[in-house]
Amino acid sequence: MEEKISKLLKICRGIEPSEEFKERSRRLILSAIPRRLSVLEIIKQELRENLKFSLALGLASLLIFIMLGGINWGNKKQVSNLESEELLSEIRNIDFQIQLGEAKYFTESAEEIAALLGEIKETDDQINTVLDQIIF
Repeated sequence: MEEKISKLLKICRGIEPSEEFKERSRRLILSAIPRRLSVLEIIKQELRENLKFSLALGLASLLIFIMLGGINWGNKKQVSNLESEELLSEIRNIDFQIQLGEAKYFTESAEEIAALLGEIKETDDQINTVLDQIIF
C-alpha cells in the first residue's frame, strides 16, 4: 500500500497548473486585497453617499406631505377690500331680514294668542252666566 501511495505522489509532483489557472488565481487573490483610497476618492465617495441619503430623505418627506393633504394650490382666492365690504353689507341685510321675520312671526302669534284668549273669556263668561242662573 505504501508503494501505491509513493507512486501516486511521484506522479502528482510533476503536475503543474496551466497558465490560464495561474493568471485567474492571481487576479482573484489580488482583487481580494483592499487597496488604499486616495483622499479625493474618499471625499467623492462620502459626497455620493450623503447625496443619496439627502435625496431619499427629501423624497420620503415629499411623499408624506402629499399623503397628508399637502397644500391646495388651485383654490386660493384673493378677496379684495370691495368684496369684503359687499360681504359685510350682505351679512347686515340678512341679519335685518331675520329680525323682521321674527318680528312678523311674533306679531302673528300674539294676535292668535289674543284671539284664543278672547274665545276663552267669552266661553268663561257664558259659563259664569249659566252658573249664575243655576245657583241664583
